[in-house]
Amino acid sequence: MIRRRLGSLAVRAYPRETRRVRGAEMVDTLFERSEDSHREFIRDCASLVTAGLRERGYRGGRLALVGIALIASASGAVVALTAGGTSPVATGVLVRVPTAWLRANQRAITVVFRHGVLCRVEAAPRAGSTQLLEGQPTTALSSMFAVLRRPAPAGERVSAARLRQLHVDVQGIYVRYARQGVTDGITYYMIPATSVGGVPMPDRCYAEQLTAFEHHVAGLPPQQRTRAVTWERKLIEQNKGPRDGVVLVTAGGGSTGAEYLTVARLRANPWNNAGGGGSNAITKTALLVPDSVASVTARYAAQSYPGRVPRPVEVTRRVTDNLAIFVFRGAWDPPSLTYRSATGTVLSSTVHG
Repeated sequence: MIRRRLGSLAVRAYPRETRRVRGAEMVDTLFERSEDSHREFIRDCASLVTAGLRERGYRGGRLALVGIALIASASGAVVALTAGGTSPVATGVLVRVPTAWLRANQRAITVVFRHGVLCRVEAAPRAGSTQLLEGQPTTALSSMFAVLRRPAPAGERVSAARLRQLHVDVQGIYVRYARQGVTDGITYYMIPATSVGGVPMPDRCYAEQLTAFEHHVAGLPPQQRTRAVTWERKLIEQNKGPRDGVVLVTAGGGSTGAEYLTVARLRANPWNNAGGGGSNAITKTALLVPDSVASVTARYAAQSYPGRVPRPVEVTRRVTDNLAIFVFRGAWDPPSLTYRSATGTVLSSTVHG
């Protein structure tokens, strides 16, 4: 009964229409996949929360962390999260975040939100309100990605009208550097901007969040308390900014996905940026990679339900304009990824599940 309630809670992260059409199926699949493993169940719940928020076009990392924290707190589990704290997908070295830390983070955020409207989760932008700029992306961005050192060619430019229609949560779009393309029938957009994923809270809100967090972990052993506070500080620094960055949007295959990549997030972990989403019938993975990456290999595990992958599949793509996009029809789970240099040296590997 408890598992059923937790599974239903995780599925509520998806938009209402998705829940109406696929909600029962997703919950049933959750139980089939993790019937004999409590840890697998918690991990799959966390994956559902993250995927659901992305399908909503979620704009930031804090709410995703709160959703995962609520599930972990309710079950008493230890959830494997990345150093960024916003995704249950393994990337490089996993950081195992104790439930006590996640619970303290959720409580600290709740305290801050209650103390003033300026400290609450950013609202979605009004349609047509996005500011467009004619200038060049910041040095922080262009130094990481060569594609942002030159305007988009005529055939890849995105019109101002189309940028506003996408309703992504950005301000200060470098309109001449935004570009679009099509890969395997999926349209993608790369949108550099001065502020992605909402406006940061005032510094006093972050200071209050840290103080509240320290209060909630005060009862932990000294060494663990120190590690917990260091972890929380890293999360806060990523949320504070800088907010300049890139939004990757994929459209087609029955869903639209958006990934908000701030400079702070990219510096903390340039390999944890896979966006795209998908459905029962398709998995889309869009990657913005540093200049050092020449190719990416995606490995899809065998899946019987709801995916249809009879045996493991490996696909390698060369990077073009700092982008590598994978589209797999029939897969449900996202792939594991290996990033290589022009000489074939492995720069990083991420493992799904």
